[in-house]
Amino acid sequence: MEVRRASVHVLCLETSDIPNGIQPLFATITDRIDRPLERSWYGASNGPAGKYRACVTILEGDDPEALEMQTWEIPGGLYVQEQARECSSDPTKVAKAFQKLVEENADRIGGSGWGIEEYVTNDDVNVFLPIKE
Repeated sequence: MEVRRASVHVLCLETSDIPNGIQPLFATITDRIDRPLERSWYGASNGPAGKYRACVTILEGDDPEALEMQTWEIPGGLYVQEQARECSSDPTKVAKAFQKLVEENADRIGGSGWGIEEYVTNDDVNVFLPIKE
């Protein structure tokens, strides 16, 4: 399914240790921020051999410098979307959803180059891959 996403301003931490470094990033963010349940959570990657950013929406009063976190704008634009369900029982489901999108849209991949994960629940993830306008 094609969707147009708005950009999202977030706090983030980054790793190039994919996949082993991903969960520790989210744990670190959870330890550093206030009101984690009031925020939207995202992941962003620019390929399996690239970088991964664990992201959370910014709330009023957040001080990125004091939290020792970067700020970033998750790119908006045109994306294709797939949902990965029950990911806690099989953590590879997110990667499989990205792979499916790549295979089905190989000639259309473009945009920012960042694949986006939107954590709907602890178990369900919307996966977005940027495509050419």
